[in-house]
Formats: sequence, C-alpha cells, structure tokens
Amino acid sequence: MEFRTALNSFSSKFKIEGKDKLFFMGSCFTENIGNQLQRLKFESIINPFGIVYNPISISNSLEILLQNNQYSETDLFEHEGAWHSFDFHSRFSDAVKQNSIEKINQSITSASVALKSANILFITFGSAHVYLLKSQNKLVANCHKLPASYFDKTYIEFNQTLNIYNSLFEKLKEQNPNLKIITTLSPVRYLSDGFAENQKSKAILTLLCHALKDNFEFVDYYPAYEIMMDDLRDYRFYADDMIHPNHLAINYIFDHFSTGYFEKETLFMIQEISKIKKAMEHKVFLKESEAYKTHCQKIIQQIEFLEKKYPFLDFSPEKAFFIH
Repeated sequence: MEFRTALNSFSSKFKIEGKDKLFFMGSCFTENIGNQLQRLKFESIINPFGIVYNPISISNSLEILLQNNQYSETDLFEHEGAWHSFDFHSRFSDAVKQNSIEKINQSITSASVALKSANILFITFGSAHVYLLKSQNKLVANCHKLPASYFDKTYIEFNQTLNIYNSLFEKLKEQNPNLKIITTLSPVRYLSDGFAENQKSKAILTLLCHALKDNFEFVDYYPAYEIMMDDLRDYRFYADDMIHPNHLAINYIFDHFSTGYFEKETLFMIQEISKIKKAMEHKVFLKESEAYKTHCQKIIQQIEFLEKKYPFLDFSPEKAFFIH
C-alpha cells in the first residue's frame, strides 16, 4: 500500500537546457532552487533586490530592471545607524549612505543586462500580503524592522495585480523575445498571520499563477507548494521551526523539478557535475597518497570529457582543485 499521495512528474510547457541563462526573483525558495542550479553551473542571477515576498514588489523590481533605473541618496532612509531602501533587502544596507547606493546601483546595472539575455525567468511568490508605508503611501518590499505602526497591512487586489503582470510580461517578452517564465508559490507557510490567513494568501497567489499560465503560452507554473502540502505532508520534511522545508524536502522538490524541465541530456550533465561537486566536498586525510593522486587524475579526465561535451561550461575551479 502507498501511504502518501505522490505528485507524479508533470509535462512542462518547455524545457531548460544547460546553456540557458536563468534569472530568479522572489522569496527564499527562489534562492533554494537558484542556488542548486548555480552550483550545477547554470548561469544564474539570483534575487538582485534580495528576497522579495509579495507580487507587487516583485513586479516593481522587474520594472526597475527593464528601465535600468538608478537610485540616488534621496531614495534611502536612515534607521538605527544604517541606510536602507524600502525596495531592497537589508544586505544592501550600510552605515555609509554612498556604500549602500553603490551596492544597489551595481546590482541594478548587472541584473538589467542579464534580464535582457535571460532564457528563463523563475518567479516565486511568497505572500499576498503587502505593507504600505503610511507617511508616503508607498508599498514596501522590506520593512527593515521599523515599528509596525508605520505601516498598513493589506492583501493585494487580484484583478489589479493580474493586470499589472499581464502588462509586465508583455514588456518582458518585447524586450527579450526568447524569454520563458516559470511562476511558483513558496512552500513556506506564513503562520505568523494565522493558518486561515496563510491559506487565503496562498489561494490568491495560486489564482494569479494559473491565470498568467492561461494568458501566456510562454508562462508555466511549477507546483512546489502543492508538493510540500500534499506529497510531503510530514514534519520530518520540515526544519526545526516546523515551517520551512528542510534539505531533504528541498532536494526532493528539486529532483521533481528536474524531471519536469530537463531533457535526458541535461539530466546527464547535472548528474556528472554533481558527482564532481561531491568529490570536492569529500574530506580527504592523505592528500599526498598515490591512491588519492590517481583518484584526482580520473576526475580531471572526467572534467576534460565534460569540457568537450559542454564547451559553454567553465570547469577551471574544479580542475584547479584536483590538480596536484
């Protein structure tokens, strides 16, 4: 008997190849998938604004990149000895205002160029809640731990948000005709809002994702949230906080994602790269032994085989690691 409801592999609208350029925007789950693919040598840009949870802020960020809009000192505010932007994660904050501006503008410039040549845009929506800064009537991507009284909290309006994304996706496709888009929902439950509120939020985002998939032939939906809620409905797949998926769950979802979006050739490529990465992570006690030197030579030969088979990949760090 099967004691779980496994979500079978699905038929994706399109495939991802090893030479594709990937661009990731959204919640922390975006970084989980993006980091996995970056580790496997996919050319990737991951969250150039930092982690962003709500669809409106993600849309605003992409609009900034489409125009390559640069920030100035008037776009920052000071709080507890550091300068911040409401549009950027705290990793762009700094005690020196100019340093923060430089980090922000460098990220915008490089990401704007990358977006124009990306093959796949992967967007993960985290929450349908948005926070409005009362003093400016401004929707923020990050509250930077300012007092809750500074903000009004509300839900996105579905029809308005759908119209925003319909327009955004048309602009993205016009600027980059080769672009394909994958949307997904973060499998993280935002239980600080309450169980019912989390479900309402995810329901709004689910409707948004499926409407966009229906509206555009180049847009697909990946069911990460559904896998976590139904296939992996067991707390052994959660981190200690019982909210975030653990490494086992993330790897399971990534494997499922891979079978849906990768052809056999790409699956072979990532399997071979993964073997090399695991060999690099293996702890060796006798690096000067002949056995280890022979082992390294075999891996170098495998790397050289992959270099010829996939000339678009750079294996120089791996070769340097194993050369004695």
